[in-house]
Amino acid sequence: MLEKIQKYETELWTVLCVLFFNIIAHGYRFVNLMFNGDSLLIYQTDQNWKYSIGRIFQPFYWKLRGDLVAPMLIATLAVFYFTAALVLIVWMFKLQNKLHIALLCALLAVNITTTSTFATDFHEGDTYMLALLCATLCVTLFRKAHPVLGGVFICLCLGFYQAYLQLAIGLLILLFMQDLLEGKDPAKVFLSGLKSIAMLLGGSIVYTLIMRALLHVKGIVLADHYNGLTNVGDYSTTSIPRLVVDTYLYVIKEWWNPQTFRSRFVGLANMALLLAAAATLLWILATKIKQNSTRLLLLVLFLLFPFGINVVYFISKGMEHTLMTFSFGLLYLLAVLFLQELPHNKTQKFLRYAAYAAMGLGIWCNVIYANQSYLKVALEEKATDALMVRVIDRLEQTEGYVPGETPIAVVGLLPTSPLYKTMDGFEDVRGRTADAYTVSWENTYYLYMENVLNYPVKRSYLTKDDQAAVDAMPTFPADDCCAFIGDTLVVKVGSVVVTDLQ
Repeated sequence: MLEKIQKYETELWTVLCVLFFNIIAHGYRFVNLMFNGDSLLIYQTDQNWKYSIGRIFQPFYWKLRGDLVAPMLIATLAVFYFTAALVLIVWMFKLQNKLHIALLCALLAVNITTTSTFATDFHEGDTYMLALLCATLCVTLFRKAHPVLGGVFICLCLGFYQAYLQLAIGLLILLFMQDLLEGKDPAKVFLSGLKSIAMLLGGSIVYTLIMRALLHVKGIVLADHYNGLTNVGDYSTTSIPRLVVDTYLYVIKEWWNPQTFRSRFVGLANMALLLAAAATLLWILATKIKQNSTRLLLLVLFLLFPFGINVVYFISKGMEHTLMTFSFGLLYLLAVLFLQELPHNKTQKFLRYAAYAAMGLGIWCNVIYANQSYLKVALEEKATDALMVRVIDRLEQTEGYVPGETPIAVVGLLPTSPLYKTMDGFEDVRGRTADAYTVSWENTYYLYMENVLNYPVKRSYLTKDDQAAVDAMPTFPADDCCAFIGDTLVVKVGSVVVTDLQ
């Protein structure tokens, strides 16, 4: 028995590290409701929307997992997929040092993308982690089996969430760098790189064909706005050199100013790790690498790394947010790989300990930030409940209103409400968790009333002809904030009304 445990000691250590850091960072989120934004669609009936934005395999997955957003189930599946991916990464890169494994597992588990996903888009938590696993399997099978199998899994990855394409690219670049550091023939590494490009292109083409076929069969049009894919590949109005520069700068900016607790210190730590990796590379090129072709290829791969882990920014022409940037955490895998190349003399030992301190600081601050984010969302949930109950009470006080029968329109953006205030003490919690309520635009009001409060609603959408009448209404909680416009009972909760006026 002991021999079997020792045989899989590295894998077991990886699993324990992932579980530990998921519990201390995300445990509170896993055992609470905290639905907000899009995740208020607790019963996932937006399959057609998913098809229209290219996430074509999500509806099929929901048939296996169930359409309800059950927090503990989604958390269990998400952590399982994430753990499997980390075990594969540790295995692929032949990591043996327990401290290095623990640091890497921690930094990826408390990545801002993971926190943002669980805090604001929890309904997607398991599907995004499944996309992460598919991206990792793509690289694993490319290396250990056959590129065709890798292409199958990049196709699956794109169909769950396209943003994880850049994780696969980042892992491939780091694998090729490791090959060169281990002394492999640069010509063979270059050829392997060409094969990986063919694999990614082949998988992407198959994904596109499947997507087009499904859209045709279901009579759905590919979305041409936020999150849509219609304009992918069209650079006719875009300066490509400028976009390349912006793609690099976006990564550097996120490393320099990350969304976390004490972000300035973590930003400095990230820059120190990047500079340490660059300095180690230069030392390796000068002292360990003898072939010029190896030196050139290693340097090119290092310079391509920031672009590769942010290629979705280039493809989407700048449309990117924190749910899409998990791959930026590969900075820490880069640091770990170069740390392993350092000799054990006094100077290099100091550099190694400094890198450990920098990564430890990132873990500490990200764990704190995750818990602060979840606390904020939990308080937002209570504030939203109090507000929406009062809104419903105002509806019910209006003569002629019958719940579930009278058409209603809840309009206005909550950030423009006189009741809106930022939460004291949470000034550092920013990005996707910056709101003061779990609802903030018109559609989410209905979702909250229907799915959280289980209140009967007959929705109505106003037209631009109603704009003047709505503008003339005062904003909740004023006396006349709730009034009929035609047959529709309108309650105005924010002074700016834009979303549902068609």
